Amino acid sequence: MASDILAAAFVTGIIVKLTDQMEDKNKKSNSMKNIPAFLGTVYGVLISYVMLKSPVVANLWMAAVLGNILAGNMDVKGHRIGIFTMLSVLAVFGFPKFESYLLLVFTVAAYFDEFLKDLGESGKIKSTIFNRIVEYRLILEATAFAVSLYTAQWILFASIFLFDLGYIIVNELTKRH
Repeated sequence: MASDILAAAFVTGIIVKLTDQMEDKNKKSNSMKNIPAFLGTVYGVLISYVMLKSPVVANLWMAAVLGNILAGNMDVKGHRIGIFTMLSVLAVFGFPKFESYLLLVFTVAAYFDEFLKDLGESGKIKSTIFNRIVEYRLILEATAFAVSLYTAQWILFASIFLFDLGYIIVNELTKRH
């Protein structure tokens, strides 16, 4: 049933952003040093669950991971543990069959999302509007929407939309505190 995949996608977005937040706090005080590793483990299991339950979505989610790795954004312990956990679970239960063209298209989109977000955060582009837009990483979502429209596999778009929604909710709530 798709509802479990979509619920897992939403919760994964929340946990990935919480991992980011905890890692950022640890850079300042290291008071929560084990929490990001735990969260990474949880989201690694959730990502692998989504990928195993929906081979169609597996292309998108593996590409999102690959795009982040290529952009150099798996640079903290919590995220490395998350990816290690995901790969370990997939190694035990079997990797889904990936469609190379979808994997490539989604990986390129995910990479450009991360590249543009990093460019905006670097201060090299002074446009507040540009920086606000790229903060939401819309290229992968737009690509998933286009592929969903073409293939009628709306779970692709729904899964990344709900992941991003969970991620953005945590981001917006933690900006206020």
